[in-house]
Amino acid sequence: MERYIGLDVHAASCTLAVISQTGRRLRDSPVETPNPTARWVLQQLREAFPDFRAEIHWQAADGDLVTTFKTYHGTHRGSFFGIAPTGREIQFETVDAMRVRDGQIVEHWGVANLLSLLEQLGAVSLTP
Repeated sequence: MERYIGLDVHAASCTLAVISQTGRRLRDSPVETPNPTARWVLQQLREAFPDFRAEIHWQAADGDLVTTFKTYHGTHRGSFFGIAPTGREIQFETVDAMRVRDGQIVEHWGVANLLSLLEQLGAVSLTP
């Protein structure tokens, strides 16, 4: 039995580490995110935060559904939705659920705390 773990996001695609039931790493499986909007957002993040990386807190698989809670980190070095580079270190949390079939993400649902990101960049203020 295999499970998918260790989602690593790069530009417009992802790599899933395939782990056996015993925990042995079997292979890395590149996958393409099917949602063009999600691919575009990932590209924007990679361009604005060149050191963009994920810290995975937990990940669970149930059949073909993989759910991940992670925190993204990066340094704001490029324009992001019209916000000029600030040089600030940022972090924001996300939860993703992906349906994986034959090594491909066929469905994706995600929630990201982008309001927190915008506040860290000085674009919005959450304090009255």
